[in-house]
Amino acid sequence: MHKITMAFAKAALLSLAMSCAVLIPAKAQDFTGFNINPWSGVTGIDLQPANVVGSVYKADINLIGASIYAGNNYLKFKPKPVFRWSLDQDKSNELDTTGVNTKFVAHTRLQLPSAMFEINPNMAVALTIQARVAAQADNVGKELAKMIYDDLQYNPYLGKTYTTPGASINQMSWAEIGLTYGYLHYLSGGHRFKIAARIKYLMGLNALYINTSDASYRFDAGDVLSVYNSNFNYGHTETGMGFLKFKPQSNSVGLDAGFKYSFKNRLVLGVSVLDVGALTFDKASGTGDFSANISNWDLNAVQFESLQDFDDTLQNRVTFKPDKRQFKMHLPTALSFQATAYLWESGVFEGGGYDNIYLSFYSYTAIGSNKEGNRIKAINTYVFTPGFTTIAITGGVPVSINEFEGVRVGGFLRLGPFVLGSKNIFSSLFTKEISEADAYLAIKIPLLKAKPQLVQGCPKHF
Repeated sequence: MHKITMAFAKAALLSLAMSCAVLIPAKAQDFTGFNINPWSGVTGIDLQPANVVGSVYKADINLIGASIYAGNNYLKFKPKPVFRWSLDQDKSNELDTTGVNTKFVAHTRLQLPSAMFEINPNMAVALTIQARVAAQADNVGKELAKMIYDDLQYNPYLGKTYTTPGASINQMSWAEIGLTYGYLHYLSGGHRFKIAARIKYLMGLNALYINTSDASYRFDAGDVLSVYNSNFNYGHTETGMGFLKFKPQSNSVGLDAGFKYSFKNRLVLGVSVLDVGALTFDKASGTGDFSANISNWDLNAVQFESLQDFDDTLQNRVTFKPDKRQFKMHLPTALSFQATAYLWESGVFEGGGYDNIYLSFYSYTAIGSNKEGNRIKAINTYVFTPGFTTIAITGGVPVSINEFEGVRVGGFLRLGPFVLGSKNIFSSLFTKEISEADAYLAIKIPLLKAKPQLVQGCPKHF
């Protein structure tokens, strides 16, 4: 790939590079479908904290779990493993050969040893430990995206001035320790209410942002760039710090909260608010808000090998403005609605029948704005999952739709203590190229409650 293409790609996708290096040695929603399954245990708290109480488990211990997701609306990649994705044109193809207003998202979640425990039939608690990284690029203009992809050689866009209002890159990696408490209240006639909250101690490891409301630029033949009276907001934490060294650069408190209603454990409805909170970081020296007015910059010799190279280049090319030396990064706050209907009543606790078939739905909608700081934005997602449950095995086929359009068909399977799944495993089997990739796994120690009594082969009713 052309040197300047690499330079711009590194700048635009810097957040992905920083975050993937933290947790993935080679390089949405997490645990799609399984997170609403009645046997998801401590994993299901990430979608609905009220899952902690009234479940099939006396205790559920998660030894290790991981989920990785990446998606974009511009390119389809021939290598299906996300760590092999590349901007090289022999490994990718454009959805639109003239470019699109590009969006890119990547998110990984590492679930460290965590556990939920039932105190009594009406109360349960959980301790969860996780490390997370998220990166996204939004509103990268179609012309800029196309020029980067074509090594600045797309003639129809040369010699013309374009703008990219609203373009932004946000990245953050953080760890969290959560304490969840849930309470179950019984009413006559089989009505039940669950309520729970998770308080999370947040430790920010690193973060980066760059955005603009008025960037204006032009590329000319010979790899020459001009930038006209453009303003940028830019900042990142000190480099060289991250998950492996585990030296938090920020500390804060976050919150998840949820409510569920069920009727005879056959119809279950829920609502939850997730990832409420923010972290405040110190800006590294050499970063800050700036304006750029650059004429005829020859880019042939430009090559960024590190974030420090990018900062050094800015020092010689732009005008920095007085700004605050701290910046705030919000968590991917979301509102979720859930609904599950079982083929027959599930016994004395949710999902507790000897076996059952169900149909579930949940939505995951981003809430909050950037007025109070930068934000990792949740991906608006809708998931329908037909599934089945037994004591030893549960499984389902999640069908999802999100901001990247198209329908993804995935699958998951729980075999005793082992969980494997993907939101797009089946849909990717029937296509040569993909624009989204997702996979997750977990290893657990499940401690089940006693089987519900059976009446003529069916779970005992209330």
